[in-house]
Amino acid sequence: MPLLPSDVVQIIAREPEKESSDYDYVKELLLRRFKLSAETFRLRFMQQQKKPEGSWRDLAFELRSFLEEWLEGLNVKDFDSLKDLMVTDQMKRRVGVGTREHFIDSWSKIASSSKLAVLLDDYDSVRGNKNTATFPGVDKKRASGHFEKKGASFHKTNTEYKGPVSPRDRKQEHPERRHCFECGSTQHLRAQCPKINQKKNRARVNHMTGHRMEATNPSEETPEAREDVIESLPSPDSILTPD
Repeated sequence: MPLLPSDVVQIIAREPEKESSDYDYVKELLLRRFKLSAETFRLRFMQQQKKPEGSWRDLAFELRSFLEEWLEGLNVKDFDSLKDLMVTDQMKRRVGVGTREHFIDSWSKIASSSKLAVLLDDYDSVRGNKNTATFPGVDKKRASGHFEKKGASFHKTNTEYKGPVSPRDRKQEHPERRHCFECGSTQHLRAQCPKINQKKNRARVNHMTGHRMEATNPSEETPEAREDVIESLPSPDSILTPD
């Protein structure tokens, strides 16, 4: 008694003297008090590691103790029961999380592989019937989830939000094409536009034609031309003097 922890000593001290001297009674009392079930010993047996300050001999003793408590908690007394427990444990490892949660209250107490197999088969059959159940007025296609598409086919749309697009990014995505400001063509710029060249040629022709017309117009003679005409006329004296 003096070597036990104080909380354990207090639990045993509350019991009658006769029961407190019974090992099996005290053991059962402590297991209930600290909630050490068969599942707890199974987990400790599976997960126990060697302590840094301990030896491998200590680990072997701990594993053996956890295994014995696990087997005793499930009432495994012979070798056949032990083999059945090993098969049951492997079956439990292959069961889905949802199924384990369905049997959470009795899961750790199931030690028979045949009993576990019956429970799992019944659960699968009931769940399968629920998935394939039909209701009045609903055909098989609706119950199975298969629908025929009529009309135009639907396409998946990308609903990802990309944020606002800056003018610079918009120019990079859609580069602006250069065009002629005179005629609007994208094949050339304004400097090479045929209309501009035609206007230049027309203005040059008009300028040359105007110079020619000025040269041939008598009403617009030059001063030198007028002097030549005056000098060629006879003087008044020569006209008045008789021959």
